[in-house]
Amino acid sequence: MVALCEAGRACGFRWCWGWWVHGVRWLNVHAHIAPLMKQISGGKRKLSKRPDPEASVDFYIQAGYPAEAVLYYLRGLANGRLAELALHEALATPIRLDQCGVAGPLVDLVKLKDISANYIATLPGFQILDAVRS
Repeated sequence: MVALCEAGRACGFRWCWGWWVHGVRWLNVHAHIAPLMKQISGGKRKLSKRPDPEASVDFYIQAGYPAEAVLYYLRGLANGRLAELALHEALATPIRLDQCGVAGPLVDLVKLKDISANYIATLPGFQILDAVRS
């Protein structure tokens, strides 16, 4: 969880599973939610910040995923109800702990790529060009 918070601040966001977004505090508390899971041969296991580079938000930002799409995806993993909302609506909706699942969600890079592609498709051309140049 610490790696996600530090990386979020590094890319311009201050958040910990949605508690801080764009410098706006949503709640006064932090909570532990179900751990993210990783698919491995023969099953799945808990994603770990030491052996798994994809446990850090920096991994996705450096791979070229838009920060907003990564935030939307991670918030949707924490609370599946948010994944059903449009990106901008989901980012503006607080996470409710009573609606978070107790089973660890499986990280799905194909889904993250799809979310990212859909987000990029909504951006004006000049914004895409600026992002590619930076």
